[in-house]
Amino acid sequence: MRKIISLIFICAYFLHLQTCKNEPAELAKNLAYEDKATIAIRIMKEPRSLSPILSNTSARQIFRLMHLPLMHIDPKKLELVPAVAKSKAEVEAITEGEHAGGKKYTYEIREDAKWDDGQNITAYDVIFSNKIMYHPAVKTRYSQIADLIAAFEVDEQDPKKFSFLTKECHILNEETLSTIFLYPEHFFDPDQTLRKHSLEELRNEDILKKIEADPKQMSVGEKFMAPESGRTAEGMLGTGPYRLKEWITGQKIVLEKKENYWGASVMKANPEQIVFEIVPDHVTALTKLGNNELDICGDLSFDLFNDQKSKAQLMDRSYDMTAIYYLPLNNESKILKDKAVRQALAHATNIEEIIENVTYGYARTLTGPYSPDETYYDKNLGLRKYDIKKAIEILAAAGWKDSDGDGIQDKIIDGKKTDLALDFYIPSSSKNMKPIADLFLKSTKKAGFKINVIAKDSRMLRKEHLAKGDYDISGTGTIASVGLFDPKYRWHSESIPPKGGNYPRFNNAKADALIDAIRTSCDDAQGREKMYKELHQIIYDEQPVIFLYMPKALLLTTNKIDDLVTSLQRPGYFPEYINKKK
Repeated sequence: MRKIISLIFICAYFLHLQTCKNEPAELAKNLAYEDKATIAIRIMKEPRSLSPILSNTSARQIFRLMHLPLMHIDPKKLELVPAVAKSKAEVEAITEGEHAGGKKYTYEIREDAKWDDGQNITAYDVIFSNKIMYHPAVKTRYSQIADLIAAFEVDEQDPKKFSFLTKECHILNEETLSTIFLYPEHFFDPDQTLRKHSLEELRNEDILKKIEADPKQMSVGEKFMAPESGRTAEGMLGTGPYRLKEWITGQKIVLEKKENYWGASVMKANPEQIVFEIVPDHVTALTKLGNNELDICGDLSFDLFNDQKSKAQLMDRSYDMTAIYYLPLNNESKILKDKAVRQALAHATNIEEIIENVTYGYARTLTGPYSPDETYYDKNLGLRKYDIKKAIEILAAAGWKDSDGDGIQDKIIDGKKTDLALDFYIPSSSKNMKPIADLFLKSTKKAGFKINVIAKDSRMLRKEHLAKGDYDISGTGTIASVGLFDPKYRWHSESIPPKGGNYPRFNNAKADALIDAIRTSCDDAQGREKMYKELHQIIYDEQPVIFLYMPKALLLTTNKIDDLVTSLQRPGYFPEYINKKK
């Protein structure tokens, strides 16, 4: 008996030692952090609104802490995970009826999911959030998302269970529909006026005119669009872990953590307060960071970041992002419609020199329209090397030569001697495009190109030149998707302006067919990846643009910031995970 008691005592003793061994480390870590920390973050521009479908993209880093969708993309896993919904959608093919060929996505909302006023989130809030985009008083660019939906079905026995019915199979249907931020029907439309209209009716001009003539129905959209609905705590009911505490115009936006938040298991919320300070000037922002008036400072220029990153009290938190910068080449212009000239121009562009001198090395190269991190990016396609001799050979084979010895290649086109002269339009407000253009001009001159650099207001450049095709070369950028990518808006011939953002006016029948097939390859991941790579190959060969680089997002923090999560997923860094050292 004594032996048994001794054995129990010994086991308990060693268990206690092991526990004591672990506890001090955890305890020390927790004691090293502020209990109710305030995190101060620099933003460059003041948002128009914190209403998700009315605000500009830069406001996402703020409103995503206040509002939740059905699903969101986990910044660590880079995959869709449940938020307001219990789980991912149950997906079924629609094989008969008026929606045959589409898909049915069924969701169930969490039992504990509530608005800030304590009311349950229901399927009718999801339906309202999509219908409001069509309201004649509401001005938003997001209505194209609701266009994907053919109809809704709500479970008669359970108002938290519903289905989206889509018109067709599309690879991004589930992600797009499940990541729309939600609005409370009972707050904006207490009389349920939008329930009277189907989605199809809201797409009908005659129905919209009737709504416009009805003050009661118009008041719903007017309340939704009212400034206070995106700028005041009273005007917004959220679903996220933070609520708006204060907004001082031109100075700061303060969010505070909610007590007893229903979604504590859905989304982290470590800081007690998150303050977004509006600091347009880089030097002022860095001064505040150095004085511990800011904790996080992003949106920095390459040169300032490079100068400041090694300071003892600061930490370099730069991270990869999915922004792609490229030079659209007008594929319809007299000279650049020839693929050989576009390829020669690419060989005459010293991209590595541009990265070194403009981005200080904080960028990576790419050869196509997707992020190199994606599995469907064809890593076998090497960068078209900077090679002036090769560029001249390609031009010579295409009939270009310097016939008069002036250093500029020329060719007889339509019976006239034509110099290899191209107009390069750049946005005057861009700090980086001017040095890029200077380096581009210098390197391409060696191959006999004459580049005329013309700076224009960015809005006028887009409206008067890119949209109309009145240019040879320009500079622009886009954000590549994390995960599946729909190439249609940028690369399909149907998206040549004014219908889309195909500014190079790339028109290739094989590419169009691949894009159409990719978009509907819902149940064929292997075939889709092959088609993505085939499209990448075509764009690589045709050279409709010159891909420059994918820059890093440049971020500095004080050395008090711990557990900061950065990600390829926008907005790129996630302050809700932060712990702040004492």
